[in-house]
This record gives sequence, structure tokens and C-alpha cells, in this order.
Amino acid sequence: MAQNWRTIRLFISSTFRDMHVERDHLVRFVFSELKERCRKQRVHLIDVDLRWGVSEDDAQDGKALDICLDEIDSCRPYFLGLLGHRYGWVPEGQGHSITAQEIYHGVLHNEIPKQIVDLRQIVDGRLEDKALLQEQIDCLARCYVWSPDRNKYLLKADVSRADLELIRSIFRNYAAYQRDRSFFFFRSESFTRELAGQNITDFFETDDLYRDKLATLKQEIIDAGLPWSEYHDLETFGRQVLDLLWGRIESELGKLSEGERDWLEEEAVLHEIFMADRTRRFVGRRALLDRIVAFCEGDAESSILVVTGEPGVGKSALMAKFVDDAVHRHPEWLVIPHFVGASPSSTNLRQTLKRFCTFLNYITGSLQEVPEDIKELIKVFPDLLTKASEGRKILLILDAVNQLEKTDNAHDMRWLPLGLPENVKFVISALKGDSLDALRTRRIKPSEEKITGLDVTEIRELVTDYLKEIRHQFPNRQVERTFFEKVKYGNPLYLQVALEELRIFGKFEEVAGRVNELPDNVPALFDQVLERISSDFKNAPLIQDCMSYIACGRHGMTTEELKTLLRVHAPRIDSKTEPKKLPDMLWARLYRTFKPYLFERSGVIDFFHSQLKEAVGSRYLQNEADRKETHKAIADYFESRWREPYSRALDELPHQRTKAEDWEGVKKTLTDLRFIEAKCAAKMVYQLIADYSAALDSLPEANEEEQKEREHGERVQKYIQDLISYAKGEVQTLEIIRSVEPLNEEATREKTARSIDNPTSLDRIRAFSQFVHAESHGLLKFGSMPGYCLQQAYNSSDNGPIAKATETVMDPGAVHNAVLRINRPRYTPSPALIKTLGACPANAV
Repeated sequence: MAQNWRTIRLFISSTFRDMHVERDHLVRFVFSELKERCRKQRVHLIDVDLRWGVSEDDAQDGKALDICLDEIDSCRPYFLGLLGHRYGWVPEGQGHSITAQEIYHGVLHNEIPKQIVDLRQIVDGRLEDKALLQEQIDCLARCYVWSPDRNKYLLKADVSRADLELIRSIFRNYAAYQRDRSFFFFRSESFTRELAGQNITDFFETDDLYRDKLATLKQEIIDAGLPWSEYHDLETFGRQVLDLLWGRIESELGKLSEGERDWLEEEAVLHEIFMADRTRRFVGRRALLDRIVAFCEGDAESSILVVTGEPGVGKSALMAKFVDDAVHRHPEWLVIPHFVGASPSSTNLRQTLKRFCTFLNYITGSLQEVPEDIKELIKVFPDLLTKASEGRKILLILDAVNQLEKTDNAHDMRWLPLGLPENVKFVISALKGDSLDALRTRRIKPSEEKITGLDVTEIRELVTDYLKEIRHQFPNRQVERTFFEKVKYGNPLYLQVALEELRIFGKFEEVAGRVNELPDNVPALFDQVLERISSDFKNAPLIQDCMSYIACGRHGMTTEELKTLLRVHAPRIDSKTEPKKLPDMLWARLYRTFKPYLFERSGVIDFFHSQLKEAVGSRYLQNEADRKETHKAIADYFESRWREPYSRALDELPHQRTKAEDWEGVKKTLTDLRFIEAKCAAKMVYQLIADYSAALDSLPEANEEEQKEREHGERVQKYIQDLISYAKGEVQTLEIIRSVEPLNEEATREKTARSIDNPTSLDRIRAFSQFVHAESHGLLKFGSMPGYCLQQAYNSSDNGPIAKATETVMDPGAVHNAVLRINRPRYTPSPALIKTLGACPANAV
């Protein structure tokens, strides 16, 4: 929006049957990295791979070559030629293969183009702003003739030598017709033999004539001084293509003219890129967009509109398109879009409010410093909105608030001002959950719009536009009908994933089968994606472990954590050296492959779509033993790091031990005063309380107690019903239930003695849970003070699990400033109950 995006199209030329490996490697690995680099420079890179870009009808009509040449013209000047040891298919009546003709047309013989798409621009002086002399214009007019069938200008057959020379001089001036962005790669004979195996005839030319023509073609490329190199393996080939293409694109783009950006500008750029990605293939939704605009233009009681819908129906794309609409319809409005997930800091409430406040502060020209503290930000936010909205309408668009981190109570939505200024409107999207529930319970309820799947017309438009962009066609009408039947429910996420899977599928003769194999729902489609990626990497265990670790993380996993956990998949230098991490290059390739489906919250990688997490769970974690083993591996990793202290280890370790059902590990962690001290120092007291609750709900011993209580409750309920029936005379006898043994002082003393002398895991964890609950206020306020947590633990009782723990942990020399009680209270495992009993009269029954 702030700057226009440009598009670079790259034509890939090669024989098909023997070059699938290279083409697949480019499409699945190299171009994903290249496209990511281009996106950051506001460039859309489109790779044109015509392996199934020609329909059966066109092939039978002899149009295959014309389609290829047309695509070369639309991609000028970027051309990537791959040559092995096959000359390729030679159409009947022609002297050269289609691959050779592509190279001649696109590169070697392009000094005098035989067909031109942009002749009108050249004549009018609009191509690269270069005006022609009248003599040159007249030459082009008499030498080229318009072909309605081909939709381009074709060079006549009887052009004089003088005119040909003049045409050559004209086209030398245009970068689009120069050869500096044409690159060639020749596969070595040894690598071809390695790939061929027993299928020699699929990889080597057997006809002497065509073998000579191939050798001549390669020599012409070399003699023309074009960039070329020979490669001996796939990885080297991929790196060379990436480096060569990116180096040329980067030099063409030049350095950014605006210089170094500040953090606010950098955030804006990332949100802009996110919106451009989402709106690039946006279709339909006109009525819904008009209603959202009308809400923002109107004066409804509520200043908030909430957009809801099922996962994958296109809420983010709709919100991005709405931003575009609002900016163009009302340039006088101040429109501030925020897409959770567009940048690493966009998922954090404090950083989000800081961004809003800093921008509003800038707009109003205020010299007041924007606070860092979340409470202060929440307080100043409505004031800045009021000030900035004087004389202008402000529109804030917040997409996917349910994806905000849960820190700072982000999901209770109380940070959203209750009394909004008249000129301020919020448009917010959210999935079902706490955030949406909180919005619906506001004093003035927000308006709502629900987005559903695409209709039949919109589905066809999206599919047609997508295939047109990448120059693909369905092989025949039957395949096309099958595909549209698969996508008839109009879920945009399903459509995008299905089309992308077909795009990277290169075998024309198997496209029909691939379409038939598309499953009926998004999770099943993601399962197919996982299967395909596992095959691409030829390392299914690596994919399984990577996806499983992300799925089992409390909120995902960081790059560093994943690389360390995945170290078992790193290539070994020798048998004695254990790798410490997955190599950066392998990780980068793995991450790029999954990046369209992942999401980062402050550096923590999680699944963008819940359906992918569902697919991972079904595929890799259905077996309880596998799930526990994954949680245990994560727990062991965090066990080694919490003492750093590492905040994520402090957060994750108890959760992972509990999920792994490692009850000894749970007890060790949650009864370790040093761990408790570190977690409280990190201001994670309430998270620690939640850890105890989760553990106590899951421990087998606690489950036994709960089962006994549940059984007793059921007996009581039955007795009540029987008593009612007896009173009504419906039954003649009444079975008296076994009574609960009364709690007396002797029983209490016995329970206390057992908890002190021979505590169970449940006793110990409960004791520490009681301590943290009782001291939560002080631990939150003073927990970061050295020794404070140990001091409070020591003072809590003179015996019992806490007291014994302090004896082994406290160093008298290190706590000389601590305030230690002389007369500590006696330990009791049930303090609230004892307090109640102690308040009763001595003769109470």
C-alpha cells in the first residue's frame, strides 16, 4: 500500500522426463527461499514450470510449442535453462526439440525476436521510457504483423537484411531482451548415470543425430558467453541457482532508498507484506466488505465490529482486503491495521499497545514519552485515541486477537477502552474462545459479521486466477470437474493448500490421480502434506519429530530448542562426536518448507492452523507411548536449562513432566525450592500455582482420592433418593449407607505424623502447593529478592516437607540478611481444616 509491489516471472526450460528431480528440488526448496527473500523487498516471484501447463487438447492441436514460447515472452528477461543428456521431444516436421526452441527463442536468437507481445509499448516509447526514431518505428510496422490467434506480433518471413540489422539495433537497447538474466546449468554425466540407474534410455540420448544437436546447443550457449555451470549433485545445484538468481535480483532492485527504518516503520512494513500476501488472490466477499465499510461510516451504538467464522474460511484475507478498501474509499481516515502473527512482536499485547500508542503519539505531535509498562499503556491508550480523533476518523483493524499471547490477560479484552471516542471504530476478528466471549459480554455489545466459505462463482474465480498466474491447466475436463467437486464447500484454506500441492506436483501424466487422491477435509489434506514433505526430505523421522515437538510444546517451541532436540537427525562427522544441533542449512530448509503453515509468537514457533495440529496429532501422536516419550524428551531438555535461568524452561518443565506422566519427575520439579525460587523470581507465581493444580489433578494418587470421593458422593445421592422414596412409602425398607469416618484430633495427628515421617508424592506436592498459595502475594512482590523465597519457606513451618527441603537447600552463610523466625509454626497437611476444627467448642460433636 505504501509502495507498489513488482512481479518477476522466471521461466524454467528443460526436458521433462529426465529432469523431474531438479525441477522438484527447485520448486519445493530453492524457490521457497528465493520467494521469501523477494517478499521482503516487495517483489512477487513467480516460477513458471510448464510440466502440466499444457492441456491434452492443446498438445493434440500442436499448440504446446506456441504456449511455451508465449510464456517465455511473458517472463522476459528471466530464463533458467537446465540441460542433461537428452535433447528432448522434436515435434513432427521440425528440426529442433521444444527445449532447444525455447532456448533459441528466449535467449540465443532473441536479438531479432520472431514474436513480440509488447510491440505497441515499444512504438509508443513506453517500454523502459525509450523513444524510437521514425525510421525505427516504420521498420517495426512493416516487419511485424498482428496475429489475432496468437495475440501477439509475428516477424514476417520475407524481411530484408537491412531491416533485420535495424531490428537488431533496436532491441539491443532494451533490458528485457538482453541476456544478463539468462542462466544455464548442465548436469554432469556421472550424476546423470547415478540418477538413471537401470533407466538409461530415459536419461541419455540414443540417437546420434540428436546427441550431436545437444552438444551443439550446449556449445552455442558457452560461445555466446552466457552464465553456465556444471553440477554433480542436487544440493550444490540448488545452492548455485539460489545464489545466482538472488544476486541478480538483488542487484537489480538496488539498495532501499529510504535507508535505515526505525522499529515502527519496520513493523508497518511487516504488516504490509502480510496483507499483500493475503489479498493477492482475494476473490468475492463484496457484500460482506460493503457491510463492514457501512458500519465504519455509520453511527451505530457500538464502536466495535467483530468478524467471526470457522478456522480457514479466510478471516485474515477479508480483514486485509477491508484495509485496502477503507484506505482507497476514505483516504482522509487514519487506518491502523494490526495482524497478529505478521511480525514477531505482533502477538504480544504490550508490544501491540506500544505500537498503537507510539503511532498515535506521532500523529498528534506529542512529545510525551510512551510508557513501557502494560498498566500504563492501557491507561494512556484511550487518552491518545481521544486526542488523535479530534477532526479525523480513526479506524483500528485487529486481526486474530485469539492468537495474542495470554500474558497480561490479553484474552479478557479489558485493555480495549470501554468508552470509545465518537470518531473511533474497531474492526476485530476472532475465533471462538475467551477473546470472543469477552467481546460479547461488553456493556455495549459489538456488532458481528460471520464469514463463511466461498460460493461456486468465487471458487471458480480463485482457482482460475491461481492457475493462470502459474501457467498451469488441468489436463482435461474430467480432471477439472473432479477438482471442483473436491473444493465445492469453498473453504479457502483447503483451496490454497490443495492448489499449492498440485503446483509442486510435476508429473503431467499423474495429475489426474493426484487430484483424485485429494481428501475431503483440511486435516486430512494436511496429513497428505506431511506425507509428501516426509518423502521430499527422505527422512520421515525428522519430520515426525519436528512436528511432534511443536505440537507438544505448551505454546510451541523456539528455533534453538527445536534444533537442539532434533540433533539426533544431524549428519555425524565421525562415530565419536555427538552433534549438538541440527545444522543451520538443514533447519533452514525444514523451516522454509513448513513456514506457510507456521506462526511465531515472540520467537516461539506454533501452528498457524489448528487443523495442521490436529493432523500432526492423528499422524504422529495417537499412540500414548509416543506422546509421552515426546513430552519426556522436551522435559529432559528443559531440565538442563532452567537453572540458567531460562524463562521458557521454567514455564514448560512442570507441564512437560505432567504430560509425560513422569510422576517422579513432577515431584522432583515441584518440590525443588531452587526451582520455585527461580520461577517466582521470573514473576511466574501464578503460572506456578497453575502447575500445581495441573499436577494434583493428574497424579494417580490424587485420582484415587477423587474416585473415593466420587463414589461416596454417588452413595450419598442414592441414599437421598432412597430416603425420599421411603418417606413417600414407595419402598418399605431403607439401606443405611456406610458413614464417612469422622475426623478427630487423633486422626489428624496420625495424618500429620505420616505426612512428616513418610510423605507420599501427593503429600509432598500438596505441601509445596499450599506454601506457594499462602505466600503468593509476597512471592510475586518480593520473589526476585535473593533469599526471599527460601526465607519464607523456612519460616512456614518447623517440620514437614517444606522444612526438610530448606535444611538441604539453605546455606547459612548466604542468608545472613534473611529474617528467620525462632518459633516457627507446626506443620499441618490440612491447615484450613485444622483452623475450622480449632474454632469449634471443645465439646462439639
